[in-house]
Amino acid sequence: MSDADTFIRSVAVECLPGVEKELSIHQEQVGDVGTVVWDAALVLSYYLQTPKVKDLIYGKKIVELGSGTGIVGLVASLCGAAEVMVTDLPDLLPLLNKNIETNKENIHGIVTAAQLTWGKKEHLTSIQSFIRPDCILIADCVYYRDAVRPLAQSVLALLNSSNSSVALCSYEDRDTSDKAELQIEFRRILQEEFGLRIAFIPFHEMHPEFRAEDIHIFKISHKTNTEA
Repeated sequence: MSDADTFIRSVAVECLPGVEKELSIHQEQVGDVGTVVWDAALVLSYYLQTPKVKDLIYGKKIVELGSGTGIVGLVASLCGAAEVMVTDLPDLLPLLNKNIETNKENIHGIVTAAQLTWGKKEHLTSIQSFIRPDCILIADCVYYRDAVRPLAQSVLALLNSSNSSVALCSYEDRDTSDKAELQIEFRRILQEEFGLRIAFIPFHEMHPEFRAEDIHIFKISHKTNTEA
């Protein structure tokens, strides 16, 4: 992938109080939903920089699902994650690797890109053999009906590696097509079928400068996890 195929969005990241670094995120000139930085990804990225949430990230192992440009996973790395794996379909891996390479001087620990087709057991097994995540990150990934259950299955499989692990999921309200219905179905599967706990993050706990009334973040965890 050449630079002519992409354009850059700069994102400031407060790694430590008073210490700021800048990410250069390549986005594709032409592509599908995963090739640009969406607002819900920005809101989640800045939520990771709030003092309370940094404890979930610092020194931890992170997996991002449906990473697209990889912005959320890269922000987690700059916030002190020990290891980050950004994942997506095969056609998004060149963009993910380009953004890892572009920002390698600012990366805190290890960041790798891996293929993951949601719900595919061999992909999940491969990921689990390399990394057992403490935290899973998901930004604006509920788009297509056929992908809702496989995404939920992937969350469950990765959370099962540790009862103390959690997932943070952001999404933007959309009244087009069936997007609102799909969000409800995603949460229903997680709660009613898989027995997971969902807790929405209060608006006032989000980053004060990077939040919006129509963008939400919720935490997914095992019901036995009293920390979630």
